[in-house]
Amino acid sequence: MKLYRVIDPKFTQALNELVSLPVSVAFAYKLTDLMEKVESECKKWRRARDMLLQKYGEKDKAGKLKTTKDKTQYVMKDRAAFDKEYDELINLDVDITKIKLDDVKDLKLSAKSVAQLKALIVP
Repeated sequence: MKLYRVIDPKFTQALNELVSLPVSVAFAYKLTDLMEKVESECKKWRRARDMLLQKYGEKDKAGKLKTTKDKTQYVMKDRAAFDKEYDELINLDVDITKIKLDDVKDLKLSAKSVAQLKALIVP
């Protein structure tokens, strides 16, 4: 699975919907493992993103990263280089536990959540 899917907040919301449902103990164990892997990948992504921001972001005199006036983006010394490395990062394949269709076929999930989790579900 690509990292950009794992870090997508919609994916996390769908996963949270799934883990909130009553399931068997065995499936709950699998879901716990899955959640731990997702959290671990998100943590590694945040560290890598922060390293890129430190590498390419402009800093003020106090050493803090500068932001745009509306504070929605960081100011970059070389936006193209940052974007290139960031795209490489988020397109990495990460090993995330798959879910068997039989484990979820009787659960009531929204279509939105199923669409987000589709890459995790295998026949």
